Amino acid sequence: MTTAVAGLVITRLITYNFGLDGYGQYQIIITYVTLFWILTDFGFNAIAVREMTSNKDKQAEIYSALTIVRLISGLLLFLVSICIVMFFPYDLNMKIGIIIAGISIFFQSIMGIGNIAFQIKLKYSFQLISNLIGSCIAIIFVLITINYNLGIWGLAISFMAGSLFMGLLNIIFGYKLIPFQFKLDLTAINGLIKETLPFGVILLFSLLTTKIDAILLSILPLQTLTNSQAVGIYNLSYKLFEMILMIPSFFLNVLYPTLIEKAQLSITVFKKSIYKIFGVLLIGSILITVILYYLAPYLVDILTSSTEFHDSIISFRILILSTPLFFITALFMWIFVIYKLNQKLLIVYISSFVFNVISNLIFIPRFGYFAAAINTGLTELLILGLQIFFIYKVRNKLTI
Repeated sequence: MTTAVAGLVITRLITYNFGLDGYGQYQIIITYVTLFWILTDFGFNAIAVREMTSNKDKQAEIYSALTIVRLISGLLLFLVSICIVMFFPYDLNMKIGIIIAGISIFFQSIMGIGNIAFQIKLKYSFQLISNLIGSCIAIIFVLITINYNLGIWGLAISFMAGSLFMGLLNIIFGYKLIPFQFKLDLTAINGLIKETLPFGVILLFSLLTTKIDAILLSILPLQTLTNSQAVGIYNLSYKLFEMILMIPSFFLNVLYPTLIEKAQLSITVFKKSIYKIFGVLLIGSILITVILYYLAPYLVDILTSSTEFHDSIISFRILILSTPLFFITALFMWIFVIYKLNQKLLIVYISSFVFNVISNLIFIPRFGYFAAAINTGLTELLILGLQIFFIYKVRNKLTI
């Protein structure tokens, strides 16, 4: 939440001082880099937490393996990001900005090392301190960039600086909680990668589906706006929408252990819990949709006072209409996870990713960010349909 609030403050500063084009260029850089942030996670922490909780005597060993994996993967992904961006149709100024911001890929990777220690030892105060300091550093650098007119490179440095401090503080705090050794234990490393791979691929396609539209907006030919303007309008609305999507994630993360216990008791008890949660999420999402649909102009005005961003209101309203879909699919995804239906969940997200890419390739050149917003809702509708299909198909075979 700290980083989300800081993100809104930074958004306001950039839109006010750099306008639609400047904000759009910044968002192109951030969108590209965060694609590689997704790859640094790949489900490593989720699996490591499970293994470290089940094998307390091997916590240091598993933590050391995770540290090695994240350090190496973070560095490799940063180098890969540099190579790939050279083939994108961005100007040199943008590519240099991406390379600067791309350094954060490495620090995002090592940030996860500390996060797992905080989760295992229930010391979330360390994570709060790290996020707070990193967010403040990013805001300070943005203010310096504005004051000295450092342009897009200054914004890229600001983004990188926040991640740098968060990453370093996380690994320092993490070491205090769980001391680790830089020991190349290939058995432990291979075991972690092998366990992570299926879940990581699912997570990858799930998150790529939510990010690929902005990338396509930044490179496909558009009819009425520049690519940076289209990305600026769409990403401003999606930043607001992401805040809403945090609600079901937080709610279900809290209930996840309880749902596992219910599933272990019996399928009947589990279904009763699911029905209750479904009702709460459905009613809550409908209320949120109605309220925020009418508040859209005021929310956009909070982030920017420029009329250049007026179409973000329309884009945000289109996204808002899909809120109930996102709330319900978040619940159904946990059913797949609890009952270990990984193969079926993989089919769901690969199918949705392919649909999203194809539909955006067809419609973005003609309809721009409107197409991206509508396709986001249609993709989530497809995900819900596939989830219902597979759950119904295996309804009599669910065991944990």
